[in-house]
Amino acid sequence: MKLKRGTVREDGMVFMHMVRGKEYWATPEKYAELKNRDKKAHVDWRSENKEIVSQRNKAWREANPEKARDNLRKWISKNRERSNQHKREWNKRNPNKVKLTIQKRKEKDLDGYNTMKRMASAKRRAIKFERLHPNHDFEIERVLSEQCKSLYNRFGIKFEVDHIVPLAEGGWHHHLNLHVIPMAWNRRKHTKGLESLPECWNPLVRC
Repeated sequence: MKLKRGTVREDGMVFMHMVRGKEYWATPEKYAELKNRDKKAHVDWRSENKEIVSQRNKAWREANPEKARDNLRKWISKNRERSNQHKREWNKRNPNKVKLTIQKRKEKDLDGYNTMKRMASAKRRAIKFERLHPNHDFEIERVLSEQCKSLYNRFGIKFEVDHIVPLAEGGWHHHLNLHVIPMAWNRRKHTKGLESLPECWNPLVRC
């Protein structure tokens, strides 16, 4: 059985490594000391060889695109604030690249870009009012936004995603508190409740 570094023996000694068939064991205190020393040396080497590290990481990502995406998603989910801060700093340092990226998105899928822009604006507004629900499903919100486009293509009338209970009245930015209504009705409703909409919008009343 091949020993792994850190394996603890019955007498409490910790396995370090094997050189030319000889096993080297250390006390827990000595093992922790050597481990911290190696970790510091590794960090120092990476800081002194950033270009080499960057090239190796890039080569690995290109060779393992799926693993790279999965690792990135996991890291972002665990470090949401750091990820957002990194994005903001990068955007400030690279304004021209940001403009170019936006332009490419518009050329590739203008409707999709506008949908994401509206969702981002709604999210910022919900955060401002402190009404962003932790269980909000952004995928459902995206589907509702795409419904607005489909309804416009079919009827020639602009639709918008609206909060059933307005944020100003304590409503949550939650997918169960969203519905699709004509833009003119949404402008009339503004921060009022459903009572400001035509009676035919009530599912219990037919026009």
